[in-house]
Amino acid sequence: MTSAFEDLAEESYIRCNLEANDRLRVLRLKTKGVKKGTIILIPGFGSQISAWDEFLELKKEDYDLIVIETREIHTALLEEDKLFTADRYTADVPVVINSLEVENYIIVTSSMIASFVLRALSKKLINPKLSFFVGPVKDTTLPNWSWLFVYIAHPIVWKLVVKPFVKFYIKYFALDKNEKEQIKKYNDYLDQYDVRRARKSLIQLRKWEMTEEELKNIRSKCVLVGAETDKAHTSETTRWMASFIENSTYIDLGTNINAHSKPMVDLIEEILNKEKF
Repeated sequence: MTSAFEDLAEESYIRCNLEANDRLRVLRLKTKGVKKGTIILIPGFGSQISAWDEFLELKKEDYDLIVIETREIHTALLEEDKLFTADRYTADVPVVINSLEVENYIIVTSSMIASFVLRALSKKLINPKLSFFVGPVKDTTLPNWSWLFVYIAHPIVWKLVVKPFVKFYIKYFALDKNEKEQIKKYNDYLDQYDVRRARKSLIQLRKWEMTEEELKNIRSKCVLVGAETDKAHTSETTRWMASFIENSTYIDLGTNINAHSKPMVDLIEEILNKEKF
């Protein structure tokens, strides 16, 4: 699904790995209004920018916007297309952000990518003035039986067998049936997945797990956003993670769609006004 933001933004490719010539796509749009600051959006694992179109549309009047796509996305230019470890994901975004030379920025990110940004904060690799984490996860949360499908998901098997089954599972078991917009969003993701990269990533990340110690090392101001009805990224996990981050706030926006649209925009402004950033 094409994003409206992509048609407006300036595209560039920025090196993310100092040991290899790996480059991530970065989209940048400067506001035409009175600038309140810079927001760096890093969509979740396998996510499309289109999921954030309403959020970006509402924010572009007041903020410079930067979107960083991660290495599992088909747009990434990877030298060898084989390194998808937790440490690599954790290091990528800080290298790109430091290359952009932005100051006093706000990070907005979601899902498993949000967890890797949390790890980057724990390692003091980035220094945002405020960060919002939508539905972060503490590990590669997949049912044990589903790993068989990950391992056999070569392109033709993915197309004919795995993808139809995953869509069925998401619709009837993984998500609330009333969350029709979220179901459609996930189906769009699956249709656009770079299956080779997604498969390699999941296999290399299978044993990854966020530790309490990593969360306790975070000193930056963080807002962790849950969605009570989101079965894919449980609010219980988000609360658990927030409990170990000293300078954090947990807020529930009810649904995953709310966390990607106007309620999320309103939340950011509320927090900024309250904290007087």
